[in-house]
Amino acid sequence: MENQTDWEEEISLFDLINVLVRRKWLIIGITLLVMIGAFLAWKLVPQTYKAEFTVSFAESSFPEEFKGQVSVTYYGEKWPTYIPYSFVLPQEKKILPERALLSFAERQKLAELAEKGGFRDLFEQAVSTVSVNIAPRGKAETETENTTKDFSVVISARNEELCEKLTQKLQSEIEEELLLALNTQHSIRLDFYRNLLTTSEENQKTARDALLAFLEQNDPLRPEREIEKAEETLKTLLERKKTLLSQQYTPLLPLPLATESLEELLFMPSDKIHALETEIKESYREELADLEKEIEILQKEKAKLELEKLKQDDLIDTYNQLLRDYTFWKEVKSSLLLSLPPLARDGAYPFDGKVEVGEIKYSGSRRDLKLNLAVGLVAGLFLGVFVAFFVEFWEKAKAQRS
Repeated sequence: MENQTDWEEEISLFDLINVLVRRKWLIIGITLLVMIGAFLAWKLVPQTYKAEFTVSFAESSFPEEFKGQVSVTYYGEKWPTYIPYSFVLPQEKKILPERALLSFAERQKLAELAEKGGFRDLFEQAVSTVSVNIAPRGKAETETENTTKDFSVVISARNEELCEKLTQKLQSEIEEELLLALNTQHSIRLDFYRNLLTTSEENQKTARDALLAFLEQNDPLRPEREIEKAEETLKTLLERKKTLLSQQYTPLLPLPLATESLEELLFMPSDKIHALETEIKESYREELADLEKEIEILQKEKAKLELEKLKQDDLIDTYNQLLRDYTFWKEVKSSLLLSLPPLARDGAYPFDGKVEVGEIKYSGSRRDLKLNLAVGLVAGLFLGVFVAFFVEFWEKAKAQRS
């Protein structure tokens, strides 16, 4: 026959009930303690209320920098020179909409909003429990001036009424002030472009007047033009000389004469033909001599012009500099006019920025006392029963060892 210990005996349902009855005060005591803890948690642990909404805005399409390059072909150069330019809005004139948006997280700004909203006393009572967090929501894929920027605004407060009032006031004020900042930024950038256009027009006029005044007093290109003209004349004279040399010793009949002259020569005595040939060749020699003198004079004149051209380097440099200034400001002005958008009907450049504020999402609500006590009751009963059985097990194990 097998020996069975108390640990191996089968435990009946009546035994379990008996344990619960015997340990009822322990179970009741633990349950009451847990319920008291639940009540204290409801009473003492502060509740935080939160509200959240998004803010999206796009800035004016007018950039803060105007840049490009101008092509200038200097006199005497074969290839153009590209001159880069970049005009940037001064740092002290830049307005960042983000700065206006982030200012709403400051205590002083929140106090001003509470004053305007008529809940200053409520705000001062709970100011230490209020916080506003404004942060960007990711980065834009393309870094352009007109990229939409997204921010999230999170308001936290221990007072539910204060959280709601502050959030609603923040939502309206952020939209209004951010739109004002974007409009101000648009106006500053527009003034920057207008002033730049005025400056370019004035500088173009100044450069044009300086170039014309220089050309009235100087002609740095005259030697070059005179050399080209002399070369063309020399070319014509040399071709004429070549033709005369080829015809100088040619018999009379093969000469390019008119048909009537050839018919007369056919019936002319030979001695007269010989005399005519001598006369024609003499005229060739005289014409060749004149051509030689003329060519010599032109060659000397060309040499003088080339020497004069070498002395014109300073004037050419001045001319190139004046040409550069005039071309530069002329092209900058043209680029500015092309970059400005069309005027609206009222004669102003339209503002194309935008502000969008999302809906408010609230989270957190006052905890229910009855629910807290009910949870404490259930948790206390489970804990009490567990402790009751654990104590019973412990006593039996202690008795068995003894």
